[in-house]
Amino acid sequence: MSVACALFNRNIVEAVLEGVRWQRGALVVEEDGLLLVAGAEDFPIGYGNCALRMDPALPAEDCIGRAEDFFAEQGRGFSLWVREGLDADIESALAARGLKPRVHSPWMFLSDAPPVPELPAGIELRWADSVADIEDATGVLAEAYAPTGLPAEITRSLFAAPERLLHPALRVLLLREQGRVLATAQLLCTHGMGGIYWVGTRPDCGRRGLGALATALLVREAFALGLPRVGLHATPMGQPVYARLGFRVDGGHRWYVL
Repeated sequence: MSVACALFNRNIVEAVLEGVRWQRGALVVEEDGLLLVAGAEDFPIGYGNCALRMDPALPAEDCIGRAEDFFAEQGRGFSLWVREGLDADIESALAARGLKPRVHSPWMFLSDAPPVPELPAGIELRWADSVADIEDATGVLAEAYAPTGLPAEITRSLFAAPERLLHPALRVLLLREQGRVLATAQLLCTHGMGGIYWVGTRPDCGRRGLGALATALLVREAFALGLPRVGLHATPMGQPVYARLGFRVDGGHRWYVL
């Protein structure tokens, strides 16, 4: 596993823990090498109800079995993170059960800042600094991710405590036009890595390059803060956009839903 992947893995763990804090009524348990998150809702999204092995020495069958027992007690399904270079034994055990991944998300990295992007006429950049700003961003994400199969009400539940997103390690970007937020994205700064998450554009504002613009602006912000690397995990739709910005694939993860 490369240095970038190792650092991004730790950034992702922090993103999962942050996601617990942003909900209301979520439960997190980290014990004996396994991280378990039961979200406020029972939808088995990888940040809402998930299991992630923290100790690579934990046997795959123990990891899977303990996660199944935990979520059976919660009365819900869950997503099991399988990361390239870390969880090959878990993936083999799941394949032996006949299971296939529900989501494959490549990890992409950038170590050189792209040119400073120009804001299109009428577009305003704002850094969220109030609960109202976070609520505006959540509204965009609820619309943006619904076509991917993530119900809008589940997205809103993941950001039900907006005041908890207002802290120095997290930067939430808003792109507005005439006061309406059109696009948003997040930058989580940990372990010498700027992790970009939750890039979203309102469906009626597609094909304007706003997602790429938001990502490029966050990259510039990360380097301005002194972070030497920026990483993200891409959707199939987003991967070519990020590639045009200079991001390159190195590793990735899959989510298995059990």
